Amino acid sequence: MSHCGRFLRSPGLELDFLLYLDDLVFAAATARGALRTAQTMIHVLRRFGWLIHPTKCTGISEAIQVFQALGTVVDLATQLYSVPAATVERIISAATALATGPPMAPVRTVARLKGLISATWVATGPATRVRTRAFDSVIESRPPVEGRGRRAVRRSWAAAVLVTTAAREEADWWVRHIARLSGQPIRPRPFDASVDGDIASDASDTGVGAFLSATSSPSSLFRTLLGRAPAGMTRTMVADCLRRGIEFMAALPPHLLDASSTLRELWGIATFIQAVAPLLRGGRFRVLMDNLGCVFILGGVVPPFAVGGKVWGEYVTGGSPDRALQRLALRLFEAQFEGGFTLQAVWVPRLENVRADFLSHASEARQHDYCLLPALFRWLDERWGPHTIDRFACPATCQDLAAPYAGRFCSAYFHPSAVWTDAFAAPWAGDNNWLFPPVPQIGRTLAYLRASGARGTLVVPLGAWAPWRPLLRRRGAWARDVTAAVLLGSAQECLALPPRYRSLFRDAPIYALRLDGRRNPGL
Repeated sequence: MSHCGRFLRSPGLELDFLLYLDDLVFAAATARGALRTAQTMIHVLRRFGWLIHPTKCTGISEAIQVFQALGTVVDLATQLYSVPAATVERIISAATALATGPPMAPVRTVARLKGLISATWVATGPATRVRTRAFDSVIESRPPVEGRGRRAVRRSWAAAVLVTTAAREEADWWVRHIARLSGQPIRPRPFDASVDGDIASDASDTGVGAFLSATSSPSSLFRTLLGRAPAGMTRTMVADCLRRGIEFMAALPPHLLDASSTLRELWGIATFIQAVAPLLRGGRFRVLMDNLGCVFILGGVVPPFAVGGKVWGEYVTGGSPDRALQRLALRLFEAQFEGGFTLQAVWVPRLENVRADFLSHASEARQHDYCLLPALFRWLDERWGPHTIDRFACPATCQDLAAPYAGRFCSAYFHPSAVWTDAFAAPWAGDNNWLFPPVPQIGRTLAYLRASGARGTLVVPLGAWAPWRPLLRRRGAWARDVTAAVLLGSAQECLALPPRYRSLFRDAPIYALRLDGRRNPGL
């Protein structure tokens, strides 16, 4: 049949069709074109000596848009493949029997369910690979074949095996979701270049890093972020934030410090996707990674050299036989399934993943790993508050703001609880800002507050070495926008300060300054 297919695709005919053994599925842009294609194919195949049974052909006398071929419903109007209703019923029946049946079952029963589900892959997508790994483990647990005859093989497949809890949960998952899964695009999405954004991810020995940026404007990501932006942020400010990218970093948990690079990187992307999932709804995003193992597990696109020159459809995988990796693959799959977005993993060389690699080391710096003692904050909050937002914080160091402002903070890196990422990208006017910036950002903080005409409380070291000292105090007088000042003491006395940061403050006295950027900051 292959030589017939080559002839039908040759110059002069150039017919569009799918060939599977002795079945042909064809389509055309118009009804007249479809009928002409059908008649041409029948004529050519008969000349090649094929016997064609008219009753087994559809679309040859009347153009149709919905038909069943190779056990799949093809809808040319909606451009979707779907699972026939009879097949859905068979899968639900077999999956229900496995999920609720006895603890032991013939291995053939599990294999039959796996086969039914796998055969629907064009209509149900990556779930057929990611959500059948527990079935594979049960099938592989069957006893080895004793002997070489067919009878020995049949006995092996009839042997009873333990249906694991994971396999039962997987079967129940298919019962609940098969109807919702049915309906995948005829044109595979990996070849669709249009995406709403890019996500780059990497892992180091100590942490993980990632960033998210929009690749088109407007995009679903831009619209979602605009809806979540703080009051006062314009469309231009949100677009600028997306152009720079939303950065993320996290330290690896202790049990992953000695894990494989594949496990660390998969944990990193799973953690980031779960954090940003509300921003991704309704979109399609590329996930750029330099780890081939992760891209294979996510059913992504890898370079030809990694798969012997094959194209995507010939090697696409998904899931992993390793339990730890499979759990993370399921987390990512469920995040997409429940969040209504699509991820397409793509391999990139390490030299093209530099920014994510840098962010994966950012957890070593811990720029916000210190804060003012809570008792001193409460005293200042009673005096100059209530403060409405902590501009430089993370969940571990965010001050306990009074209701209704509790939990409002800006984070240097993305966190789902933060009001915004990057304090300098959000407007400060209208808030009573609590400001304890990292030491390298103190000068920028002063300039931004004054340019914004905002009010706030600034915690700052004022040693003789401090380059920002002239901006606040000169010849014994405070700047005009400093409306009140309190000496809090040394860093050791007033800060929750890990030992590694003590040299950062160089024994400088720590002040709390009340600032009003609406006043002339001159001295």
